[in-house]
Amino acid sequence: MTPRTSEGAGEIQARSEVWRLFVAVPLWGSFRELARPRHDELRKLAYPFRWVRPEHWHLTLHFLGDTPISKLELLKDSLTEEVSRIPSFRIEVGGLGGFPRLSKARVLWVGVRVGAERLVRLAEAAKAACVRAGCPGDKKRFEPHLTLARAKQEPLSVKVPPEIHAAAWGVEEVRSITLVRSELARTGPTYTPLVEVLFGPRAESRMPMEKD
Repeated sequence: MTPRTSEGAGEIQARSEVWRLFVAVPLWGSFRELARPRHDELRKLAYPFRWVRPEHWHLTLHFLGDTPISKLELLKDSLTEEVSRIPSFRIEVGGLGGFPRLSKARVLWVGVRVGAERLVRLAEAAKAACVRAGCPGDKKRFEPHLTLARAKQEPLSVKVPPEIHAAAWGVEEVRSITLVRSELARTGPTYTPLVEVLFGPRAESRMPMEKD
């Protein structure tokens, strides 16, 4: 009997390694530059939040959490198949809010005024694709929002002028979704885009461009 060739330790470790993943609509282009003045206005109010850097802005559609890297190819194929049914659409971002509320905010966010229903359907499609790939992820209900900041310790009561509270932040044409790796550190998370999946009947996946 021919003896089986044992796998090297490195191969076994690589196959069993897990990455913290989520599916998102990145807001890293022109939207970021147009919305930056609104962001700067909020920061001048000097609330002791831990602010998300604008180069990390995104709309999380579905959080997978720790995922074996052996599933990446399945995820890419499943997401590509799912979004082939989806046309591009436009969203408008604006209106300040907080979780659980602005008067006791652990999370400060800006909402989606136009296109929220389309985002909900997109999030449902992304979740279905992940489940089909064997990566069900988070069970929380999707609520369209862009996270701006998180409280460092206790929740904060946030009061802002009406013109800041109701301000429009900008629009974005949603043409794709991106599978992102999140690495946590004391200095803040690092987000690495792994695969961008384009919408439409000719849907395809590609490696996204680096963020500026």
